[in-house]
Amino acid sequence: MVPPRLSDVLQGGAKGTVREKGAIELDDLDGVHLALKNPEAVAEGTRVQVNSRGSACTSLEEVKRRKREKKAEKFLKARERRQKRKEARQEAEAFWDQYDIPFEYDVAIKGRRSGLLRGSSGTGRDSSTVEHLYVLEAFEDGRLSRPEGVYLCNNEANLRFDDGERRQDENGESFIPPVTCQTCLDRMERWKWRTKSEGRDEKY
Repeated sequence: MVPPRLSDVLQGGAKGTVREKGAIELDDLDGVHLALKNPEAVAEGTRVQVNSRGSACTSLEEVKRRKREKKAEKFLKARERRQKRKEARQEAEAFWDQYDIPFEYDVAIKGRRSGLLRGSSGTGRDSSTVEHLYVLEAFEDGRLSRPEGVYLCNNEANLRFDDGERRQDENGESFIPPVTCQTCLDRMERWKWRTKSEGRDEKY
């Protein structure tokens, strides 16, 4: 006869001790013993955890080892994410350090309707989305001029996402990502510094 509390006890992984002939004595059910399929597989006296179905068990040492490994894996993944965010900020700072842009600007994307549909990222992005230089202040520079509130490349966009793109570094602080639109980059060349031996004092 199956004890009425057995399924509840097994639900969270019941602990017990292997006794003679592979009988598992459960901690939370006096007088209830489960039997190992292979009595010789686990030594008598071994502390074990029985799975929810009661069909297999794992030594508590093995359970602890797996928990340690899982914790270490989470730590390593978190450290890797922090390192990537740190490197992303360093790359962004190095990118913007190349330029002396003579007007107020930001970085924005051109939204895609496909990026808002069910099953998408919900951010308005898709695989072809790039970051654009967004003009916040009207300017004229030779033959190139723009009013405020437009993308530097062109102002065609299915959805205008002009709030400004931001990323977070390893400390949770936000930063402006680099421009990745090739047309914007081509037009930004005029504001790029040319490094000379005496310092950054000329532009391309």
